Amino acid sequence: MTKQPSSTEQQGLSRLIGSRVSRRSVLRGGVIGAAGLTAAALIGCGDDDDETPAPAATQPPAAATPTATATAIPTAAIERTATPTPTPTPTPAAGAAATATAAPEPAGPGYPLEPAYDYVGNARNDGAPFAYGWKEPDKTPVPGGILTYGARYGHGSFDNVTTGGYITQSVNTMAGDMLVGYHHGPDFNVYQMELNPDFGLATGWEVAPDGLSLTFSLREANFHNVAPVNGRALVASDVAQHYARMQNGRQAGLLLGLGAVEAVDDRTVRFNMDKPNADILVVAGNRELPIYATEVYDAGIADTTPIGTGPGILDPENTSQDQRMTFAANPDYWGGAPLLDAFRFDTITDGETLKAAFRTGQTYHGLPTLRTEELDALWGSVPGMNVMSNPSLMGISIFAVNSNVAPFNDTRVRRAIKLGMDVDRYLAIRYPNQSWPDSLPAFGWPFYSDVYPGRAAFGSTAPYDPDEAAKLLSAAGVEKGHKIRHRHPGGFSGPGGDTQLVFESLRELGFEPELLPSDGAAFADQYYAQGFSDPERRGSEMIQGWSTAAPTANGYFWENIHSKSSVQHFNIVDPVIDDLADRQFSEIDTEARRELFQQIMKQMNDEAYWMDKLPASAGIFILRPEVRFVRFHGPYIGIHSFWDWGYSMHKTWLDPDPPEQTLTVDLRG
Repeated sequence: MTKQPSSTEQQGLSRLIGSRVSRRSVLRGGVIGAAGLTAAALIGCGDDDDETPAPAATQPPAAATPTATATAIPTAAIERTATPTPTPTPTPAAGAAATATAAPEPAGPGYPLEPAYDYVGNARNDGAPFAYGWKEPDKTPVPGGILTYGARYGHGSFDNVTTGGYITQSVNTMAGDMLVGYHHGPDFNVYQMELNPDFGLATGWEVAPDGLSLTFSLREANFHNVAPVNGRALVASDVAQHYARMQNGRQAGLLLGLGAVEAVDDRTVRFNMDKPNADILVVAGNRELPIYATEVYDAGIADTTPIGTGPGILDPENTSQDQRMTFAANPDYWGGAPLLDAFRFDTITDGETLKAAFRTGQTYHGLPTLRTEELDALWGSVPGMNVMSNPSLMGISIFAVNSNVAPFNDTRVRRAIKLGMDVDRYLAIRYPNQSWPDSLPAFGWPFYSDVYPGRAAFGSTAPYDPDEAAKLLSAAGVEKGHKIRHRHPGGFSGPGGDTQLVFESLRELGFEPELLPSDGAAFADQYYAQGFSDPERRGSEMIQGWSTAAPTANGYFWENIHSKSSVQHFNIVDPVIDDLADRQFSEIDTEARRELFQQIMKQMNDEAYWMDKLPASAGIFILRPEVRFVRFHGPYIGIHSFWDWGYSMHKTWLDPDPPEQTLTVDLRG
């Protein structure tokens, strides 16, 4: 039976989801807020005169040694009211450790030059090798140029309703806009997801006290001036119709709790919820949910012709299948014509070729995972390149054997594989002489803990015990040489570093892992279209993927684990998991919901559904010195360079006279 909120709890729920739009509203990644629901959608509802100005940090030089006191990520919501300017004002970071003085607004670029919190001290406390950002030069933006990203994947269908994957989602943020906007820029906060109406189709929204309806006001925007849509105006029915398509497509699991989307009038859209979902606003800003024109579906061309209201227009004349994808600047973009002439995704599958392209300026971002010595060598070639870290809030990569295929349907076999994974060895190889990052389960830890919990808190995630693993495999009757076919994300010319480590561990246990040929279309079919769960289409016993489709509690604790979720990729069918996932979704008591999170993680560990003991990604973001404005990565891959360049395409620019030396704050001593 679903627990119904009391009148007091309804008030808290409305305050949590948001009863009035703010110019920049904080999505505190992983915070448990009022009524026990995730603070994934916090919209200020205070009076205009009760806002305290956010402090801005003063960037020390690279040689400085700032100090900061580590603090728990707070659980209270920061509330912001609307500002009259389109540029958002900085807000303090979760866990900000030092009080800084306000800095004057720059006259040059017209946007903040750096984060408002102590992004150097916090990074130092976290053990990160580089600060969580750098200070931008105070320059006036210069239009022109083409920014090229070195991508390791080819591209297939662009229809986000029926397919998914890296390139499809990259197209979504270029060609499409989301209903709700995420904040980004040089003051980007690595600890927080933030809603900012300046970046989305909705200029404001209101939430009913019971959380069962959300009403959005739409801005004036036009679709791309491309046939058959021809630049017509966006209206509310476009949003309603595309959400209906997505509710019946791949995204159904993301939209849990949403009953129907209603066009109230041409400029007003209403979400009618079957049950409250405090994550719904952050989901509505996710790369999976762009608004595309109905005409492309009526004409049957959605797989080749993505037409939205976004800053980039697909340029078919300069796009070659699995070689290059080009988006020309949309001159009619509602946020202003992009400063770039175009943005390109160049497919380069070889890691050494990627590094060479970056060194020579053929690409501006897109590198394989680099060890410290490789990074320093690259700096020798590109002394002005800039590097930032982001905190390790989760384990990103997931390797999973199919728990419904023999012998992996035997819990003993899955446990043996996990016990055979040596985290300390992985860390020593991947991140030598570094204390950061570590290995945690593939769940964002601030959802279930106020402080960094440490690896030892998670039972079977912690130990390495090859002797016990051998006993379990023997008891299960698994013979030496048992073959495991592995499907990894397409676009790599060979096994990545994580895959090599997993394969070595499997071989030590007596398995014979086989890496299937790189094939982006096959991976998309198996992973995003759930072929891994279909006995008629299944092509491997093991697959590699990621921890969530959306940076929310339900993204982790329902969408990526429930057997009925359209975005659950690993063929987990466990009635205990399903029951716990359903219960946490409806639980409105904070501590009770956290207890359910812990029970879910225990069941996932006990059953060893995921081999999630690999080190979390170091989250190092690297740009050539010419690139201005754009920053990545948000917590829980909420905003990531892998997919999300389109979010900031219209404000990103290329500096014709960049600094010769790096702006990076190096904390490695």
